[in-house]
Amino acid sequence: MATTTLVCVPMPIPGAHGAPVFNGDRASDFLVLVEQLGTQVGITDKDNLVEWIVRYSTIDVRDTIQWMEEFDPEEEEKTWDAASECLKNLYASRDKAPQVTRKDLENFCKHSSETNVFTSADDVDNYRIKFSKFSAPLVKNKKISKEERNFYFVTGLPNATLEWFHNQLPPSQRYVNSAPTVDEAVKIIKQRYDHNTIFYKPWTTSADKNKRVQFDLDGKRIDPSEETDSEKRQNKDTVSSSNSSVDDLAKQFKDMRINQATMNTALNEISRALRQDNNPSLHSSQGNQQPSYEILRRCFICRETNTHPMHPSRCHLMPGLL
Repeated sequence: MATTTLVCVPMPIPGAHGAPVFNGDRASDFLVLVEQLGTQVGITDKDNLVEWIVRYSTIDVRDTIQWMEEFDPEEEEKTWDAASECLKNLYASRDKAPQVTRKDLENFCKHSSETNVFTSADDVDNYRIKFSKFSAPLVKNKKISKEERNFYFVTGLPNATLEWFHNQLPPSQRYVNSAPTVDEAVKIIKQRYDHNTIFYKPWTTSADKNKRVQFDLDGKRIDPSEETDSEKRQNKDTVSSSNSSVDDLAKQFKDMRINQATMNTALNEISRALRQDNNPSLHSSQGNQQPSYEILRRCFICRETNTHPMHPSRCHLMPGLL
C-alpha cells in the first residue's frame, strides 16, 4: 500500500534568491505572495505570517512598521487581517496604478509613429509592450474606453506600416469607434513578416535567421544572441590577420621612408662633390673643412695627376702638339 510522505519546505530566507522584498511599492501584490509562500510551506494559520511581513521588508519599511501594534513582535494577539490592512493603508498611494494621462499616451503615439520602424515581428511585440504601459492604466482608471485604446494603438504605428495596415482593413473598420482590437491589429501586422504570406519581403525585413530557435548537436537550445565558438574563433582569426596585414604595411612604409632618406642623403653628397669638382673655389669658401675623400684627376695627354685643370687647352704639352 502506497504511503504519503509530507516534505516540509521552509520559508525563503530574507535576502536569499527567490525571497520577496517589500520596499513600499505594490503592497497588495506583496501580501498575496507572502500568503502563497505560507501555503506552500504548510502554514495554515495566516496570523503566523505577520512576522514574515516585517522580515521581507526593507530597512526603511521595517523602521516604519516594526513597532506598530499590528506588527510588534511583543504583541501576542496579532492578526493577518489587521496587519495586511494596516500595510495597505500606509502605502495606499504606491499601490495604485501608475499615474498616466491621455496626453502622455498621445505623446507616446506621436513619437512612435514618427521615429519607430518595424522590420520584424519582434518590433511589433516591443511596440505593443510599450503601448500597454500607457494604455492599461488609463483603461483601468476609466480615463479612456477600450475602443479609444484600439484607436490609439493604430495611430502609434510607424507611418510606413500604418499606410499598409490601412489598406488591409475593410472600410467598416477604418473609423475611431470601429477600429480593430489590439490583438486583431497585431495579428494583421505580423502577416507582413510571416515567411509564408505574400506580404513578406526579405529585403525589407531584418535577418530573422538570427532570431529563430536553434539546437546544437546535443539537442541544447542555442541562444541566437550568442556566437558559437567556431564563429568567435573565425572572427578572432580575421581580426588578427587584418591586424598583421596592417602591421606589415606600416613596416613597409617605414622601410620606404628610411630608404628614401638614405637615397636623398647619398644624392646630396654626390651633388656637392660634383660642384666642388667643377668649382675648386668652393673649398676655400668652406673654411678649413675638407672633404672626406680625394678625387684623382689625370690628364690623358701628359698622364700627370692633379697638375692642371682638366682640359686639353690647359695641358703644357698641347702647344707642342699643335
